[in-house]
Amino acid sequence: MKRCPACDSKELYEYKKFYSSSDGTSPELLPNLGSNFFFAAKIRPTVCLDCGHIGLFASEDARSKLKVSAHWRAIRQAS
Repeated sequence: MKRCPACDSKELYEYKKFYSSSDGTSPELLPNLGSNFFFAAKIRPTVCLDCGHIGLFASEDARSKLKVSAHWRAIRQAS
C-alpha cells in the first residue's frame, strides 16, 4: 500500500512483522486460516499518520489457504 485509501496520504506506517493474536483474549480476525487449530493466522497492521485509517494484511500462509477453505468463499462481482 503506497497511499491511504481513506485520505490519500503517503504517511503510512506498518508493524515491523506479521504476528498472531492467538492468546485467546481477542477474536480471531481470519478464522480457519491459521497454521493449525491452536494458532490464528498472522496479520500485519498499517496505520495512516494523517487520518488514523487502519488496514490489516494477511500473511502469505493465510492467503494460500483461502481458495481451498470450506469456511471462505470468493466474492463474485457482477459484470
